[in-house]
This record gives sequence, structure tokens and C-alpha cells, in this order.
Amino acid sequence: MPLSTNVQILWLLSVLAEAALIWRISATGLGAQFALFRVFLIGSVTASVSVAVAVFGFKSLNAYGSLFVGWGYLSTAFQFCVLFELTSLALKPFPAIQVASRRTLQAFWGILIIVGAGWYYYLSLNPADKFPLLRAALRYQDSVSIGFAIFVFIFLAFLAWMPVPLSRNQLTHSFLMGAFFLCLALSRFLPEFGKFSTQAELGSYIGLGGTLLVSLAWLSRIQPGPDDTLNTPKGPVNRAEAERMLQRLAELNASLARSSPRILR
Repeated sequence: MPLSTNVQILWLLSVLAEAALIWRISATGLGAQFALFRVFLIGSVTASVSVAVAVFGFKSLNAYGSLFVGWGYLSTAFQFCVLFELTSLALKPFPAIQVASRRTLQAFWGILIIVGAGWYYYLSLNPADKFPLLRAALRYQDSVSIGFAIFVFIFLAFLAWMPVPLSRNQLTHSFLMGAFFLCLALSRFLPEFGKFSTQAELGSYIGLGGTLLVSLAWLSRIQPGPDDTLNTPKGPVNRAEAERMLQRLAELNASLARSSPRILR
């Protein structure tokens, strides 16, 4: 459906904010720490610009459809990598806990891929549906958005429960990724309720507006250079408190390694 002027403006602002975020990550020397996140942003901006060229430049709906579906599937792989990087950074000193987190994330994504394949199979059986691949891509993105949002908030709950002392940048990045996937999930599911044209417009505001706000928050909150502060979801901690937390995590890591020795192989 045609986008309203307000949605087009919001889309343009979100793309510019993501481009600014790519520049800031590179300019402040954070590229190594957030390498996969930067790759995801580059892919997102490239896909957005390509879609705009297809629609407004070549006026090709076929090209638009191919790009939309292709990025719909490919973006979930990038999002998985961003979460993989996020959990790896936070749990780097604790290999057994880190591996357990990775396997949990892999299980989440495996289930979501099965759900996506199931949607395509179900829709392909309906002879009246002319675009099963497109509709399956939409349903798959719905599932991935809510699945990854749930995973991030479970991970944040773990960080708060232990708690895990992190640098300010890492903690901010974790919270913003949770907000990002929550906005995506809301934007995907809202069009399913009520009048489609009205709800689709609202979904666009939430999805694009959420992306814009998360990008602006990232730009304003992430600090360049070395970060020696230690923080938890409950607030900053001093060095003595952090040492006690790290000792607790080390004990959990050792217990997990002893109970499942193959986990580190």
C-alpha cells in the first residue's frame, strides 16, 4: 500500500539515523567491539536505499517485492548475529555460561526457522494465495521479532538476577536491542488487528519511530574510548561489589562446566 507523507519522512529519518550510527561506531573506534552490529546497520541502510531506488527510481514492483522478501529473510540472520555478539561480549569471562547462552539463542532461532518453513508450507497449500513466499516472509518476520524480543528480555533478566557487571556501553547496547526488537514485534502484530489500512499505518509509525528512537538513543548514550565503569541493570556498582558478583558468576560457570563438561568442547 502507498506510504503516507509522514511515514515516508519517518522512514528517511530512520535511515539517516542508522547511517549516522554507522559513522559514529567507526569514528569512535568501537567497530571491533560492535562489529556485527555495524554490519547489520550497513545491510539495513543498503536494503532501504535499494528498495527506495526500486520504487521511486525504476517504479518496479517486482524489484521491490524481491528486495523486500530477500531482506526479510536475510535481516533475521543479521539480527541473530547481533544477539550472538551481544551475549558473547557480556559473558566473555565465563565460557560455560557463554556457550549455554549461545545454544539457547541457537535453539530460539532454530524453532523460528521451523515456524517460517511451516508458514510457507501452509500458505503454499492454499491455491487462492498468489504470493505464498511474501506472506510466509511476513509471518516469519513476525515470529522472529517476538522470539528475539523474548530472548533479549530473558537475557536482561539474567543480567539483573546474577547480577552481571558490564561496561556502560555493553549494558546500554543490551537494553536498546531489547527495545528495538520489542518495537519490531509490535509493528508486525498490530496490523493483524482492526482495519488493515489504519493499523498498518500505526505499525509503520511504531516500527520506524522505534528504529529512529533507538538509533538516536544509541548515538547519545554510547561513549567512545575506554570504559572502566561497571554497571548492572539495577545501577552502577563499585569495584568491591563487582568483585563479589564476578566471584558468584565464576562459581556458576565452574558448576555448569562440571555438570556438563562437553559444553566447552
